[in-house]
Amino acid sequence: MPDAPTLVQGGESETVEFKEQWRDHSALRELAAFANTSGGTLLVGVADDGSIVGWQDDDLDALANKIADSLRLHPSKLQVEAVGHERVLVVNVPEAREPVAYRGRYYHRVGATTREIPPGELARFLTKRSGQTWDALPSGQSVEAVSHEELQRFIRRCADRLPAADPDESIEGLLQKLDLLAEDGSLSQAALLLFGEHPQALAFSAHVRMGRFKDDITIVDEAAIKGSLFDQLDGAMRQFRQYLEIRYEIPEDADGKEGLEIAERREVWTYPLAALREAVVNALIHRDYAALGNIEIRVYDTQLTVSSPGGLPEGMTLEALKQPRHASIQRNPRLAQTFYYAGYVERWGTGTTRIADACRKQGLPAPEFEASADRFTVTFRKDPYTEVRLKEMGLNKRQIRAVRYAKEHGRIDNATLQDMADVTKRTASRDLAALTDRGVLRKVGQTGKGTYYELATAGEGET
Repeated sequence: MPDAPTLVQGGESETVEFKEQWRDHSALRELAAFANTSGGTLLVGVADDGSIVGWQDDDLDALANKIADSLRLHPSKLQVEAVGHERVLVVNVPEAREPVAYRGRYYHRVGATTREIPPGELARFLTKRSGQTWDALPSGQSVEAVSHEELQRFIRRCADRLPAADPDESIEGLLQKLDLLAEDGSLSQAALLLFGEHPQALAFSAHVRMGRFKDDITIVDEAAIKGSLFDQLDGAMRQFRQYLEIRYEIPEDADGKEGLEIAERREVWTYPLAALREAVVNALIHRDYAALGNIEIRVYDTQLTVSSPGGLPEGMTLEALKQPRHASIQRNPRLAQTFYYAGYVERWGTGTTRIADACRKQGLPAPEFEASADRFTVTFRKDPYTEVRLKEMGLNKRQIRAVRYAKEHGRIDNATLQDMADVTKRTASRDLAALTDRGVLRKVGQTGKGTYYELATAGEGET
């Protein structure tokens, strides 16, 4: 490291601090902040403006003991150096592998200043420095805080994927098998969120806020869904059924059928429930529980959003997320593993793909994924071309079938429409041209076999 004269000349920075005198409170706080950031050097006997006032004490052993006792740190350098005609105390500490507290508080360096780590960032800092994920940290609660009913319900659900889970086994034994006990023997934070009697006692913001909106200002209805994470998932799905519209589709070959034969009709919700459930599960197991804020679900007339605290986990990008298969980077691996055992997660790294596939099969626009530093949001958009709307537009049966096929398969070409509707090439061309003129389909290519038609973007067609 540079010598004292060089450090003085460079001035105060994220890694250098000047003190005229050693005062325990301020000096030890500075050293803790250096250790919690990237290491640094404290120069005692130097004024803020860089002028040298000097250091007089020679009892460095007593100072070293004080630092070790207060911070559990051992300076990499603790010595007196000459700067001009004066002496300066130089104390250097490296970046610590574990969090360093001073009097129960945690500090870090922000530029050339020392600040206490705010509550909203503290849990994230502690988990990163301790090498553990948030869900593995101890909650401080004993197994008595577990809901026996919640745990038994989970065991019934996980019978296929976790046959070793015995309903007659002790709660402690089951949690041990699930890796949900912390190192000190208490419940991990994951265990309390999954099976606790009062999970919000651990994290008061760990619940789902859900609302039906007319616009960003007008709220038609709202609900706060609390309890275990499984309760929150079930509650969100119940609210979806209240907020969303449902229609029934009858297969084309059902004409003339009566009675029970009509039972073949299929329920179709505004958005596929399987995709919504996947989005909520992802929010519950991947949100940043160290951040203040709730999972928010907003249902509008034309779209639905699921937004959770925390951006993408470190190492994940939106581009990678859109790939059919991508690496699974789990912010809360114990939560993810438990949801997998319960059958709510199928395969790692495929959740967003399943959401997109479910929307495509229902003929909906592809979901949109957005990530900022503090939120991750999935947006579902309503089908702009429902059967009812297509009929209201005056389209004939062939044209409606063509649109339906393009919604389900992503595209349609002339030959496909000929075979499907049993018409000539000329008739198929006329139908496809009419749909293109109406702004329902978009032509890709000019002429020849490579030409096909895909749905126009929502909002491009007639209104």
